[in-house]
Amino acid sequence: MIVDWDRIEHAWHDAVVDAIVDTIGSNPDERFYAGAFWLLQGDYSSILCPAFGLNCERSDPEIRWHPPDWRWSVVDLAVEAVRPLYLPLEELRVDQPTFDALWEQHIATLCAVSKGVTGRARSGRIAAPPDAFTESFFVGIVDFAHGDEAEEYLRRSVD
Repeated sequence: MIVDWDRIEHAWHDAVVDAIVDTIGSNPDERFYAGAFWLLQGDYSSILCPAFGLNCERSDPEIRWHPPDWRWSVVDLAVEAVRPLYLPLEELRVDQPTFDALWEQHIATLCAVSKGVTGRARSGRIAAPPDAFTESFFVGIVDFAHGDEAEEYLRRSVD
């Protein structure tokens, strides 16, 4: 199976930046501390498009690292822009080694997007007021449903 991971990476990057700009534009009084890919789902028959969410400093501290409870748990603008690129991945018929390689490439792609968008936000290269982000704002993979792998995904996606 051939997957155009570069195309998926670029689409995610643009979609996440657009989602951040749109969300900040609609909520100019908020300071955002994180964006997260979560709801990563895959097995030997499919890899589904993950969710992307954002959260701000005024949210409940108890949900700080739990994207499903974030105010913007799923930013549809981002997910809907990329979902069509996942169609070939939704109906896999592959063996375990092939699935494992596809899953690893999926994680690597989300990590690259996370680091790229974090770098743009921190360097002021996103069309948003500088005070819209906390100093430590980041985008990463925050999906603790994956147990021990969740910490690895977070570590790999955040500088």
